Amino acid sequence: MKYDRDYIKQFIKEFHHVDLIPESEFDEEDDFFSLDKGSTMNMDDTVKVMQASDEVAYYVAYFNELLDRVDVLCTDREYFVFVLRCEGRTLERIGKVFELSRERIRQILMNVLDKICE
Repeated sequence: MKYDRDYIKQFIKEFHHVDLIPESEFDEEDDFFSLDKGSTMNMDDTVKVMQASDEVAYYVAYFNELLDRVDVLCTDREYFVFVLRCEGRTLERIGKVFELSRERIRQILMNVLDKICE
């Protein structure tokens, strides 16, 4: 499979913004099972929730696909740099974890992208 480098870079930057557990329309568990006509969700709301869950499923599946590829192709350090960046950590903060400069972390990420996109 061919991977688009620019798309992956953007994906890595934005993945931590994906709301993996969207807020529920229900205040209590009992509301979920209520069959009353006074229910707060209508068909349009249900469709929106389904579309949102499909989008989240796509992002999670793509992240898992990339993670599997990084796990196979990269070193442990590259793997953890990739994961930390996907979690939204800055290059500076990742650099502190590994006691490396921001620039070196950027180079490691570029190396990871090279391996993914081969």
